[in-house]
Amino acid sequence: MFSRKINGDTLRMCLAIPQYGDELYRLIDRNRDHLGQWLPWLDETQSPADTKTFISAELMKFARGEALYTLLFVHERIGGTVAFKSIDSQTGTAVIGYWLAEEFTGLGIMSKSVTEIIQLGKEYYDLKTCRISCAVENIKSRAIPERLGFHEKETLANAECVNGRWLDHIVYELNL
Repeated sequence: MFSRKINGDTLRMCLAIPQYGDELYRLIDRNRDHLGQWLPWLDETQSPADTKTFISAELMKFARGEALYTLLFVHERIGGTVAFKSIDSQTGTAVIGYWLAEEFTGLGIMSKSVTEIIQLGKEYYDLKTCRISCAVENIKSRAIPERLGFHEKETLANAECVNGRWLDHIVYELNL
């Protein structure tokens, strides 16, 4: 199974597999208030079985070279995810998505993790461009691409509906 150390023995990314579904679901469930203001998929995640089904679907995309969904392990506990939500091999473009449990925010974990997945994209997918889309109001999420040298490509009005409210998104882009 794919696993990659990011920060010595304290942080690593690992290919998500269904066997991690129970633990990942429990983390999501404990962080519903923290994540729920920005992520529309929480309502669809109501059981460990939902999480395992999602992971299985992501593994199929991975097998086709269309996505890479990884779990972030912080001191050997799942702390969040970082992923290529989509990979376009024709254009060499990938869309990055991420989230982190509240207890792990503010520690530099996500900046390191996004940097690492970009490196994976260059090494294994011959990526030329990475994109990240964040809700305009999600200052913490927007700080990641801004800190890592992405530039603002465009703003999308009403890009996503979360809990009945439409969120505008900023799309960031990094040419590799």
